Amino acid sequence: MDSKKVAKIVGIMFASRDFAHRAHLKTPDYSKHMALNSFYLEIIELADDLAEVGQGMFGIMSIPTVTFKSDVSDPIKGLTAQMNAVLEEADGCSVGALKNIVDEIQAL
Repeated sequence: MDSKKVAKIVGIMFASRDFAHRAHLKTPDYSKHMALNSFYLEIIELADDLAEVGQGMFGIMSIPTVTFKSDVSDPIKGLTAQMNAVLEEADGCSVGALKNIVDEIQAL
């Protein structure tokens, strides 16, 4: 995995955070509300971890703005699409520290 892929994953994670926060505020379902709350708080910590490890390896990165056209009324579908984009960028990553963080992102 190179610096552009790491930066793109971080950009996707930032988009996921915003999406999850919007979905969190829109849902009337309490359990979804709380799950989305946990997600948008935790995803930023993982994005920060990935960015810092990536920058330690490759130098300061330019994080792109990534957008998704996902409907916040279906957060599972939107977050699944975003996770698939993360996994596509991370495909073939063999660097232990980066792969571990990507695994944590997937677990979240």
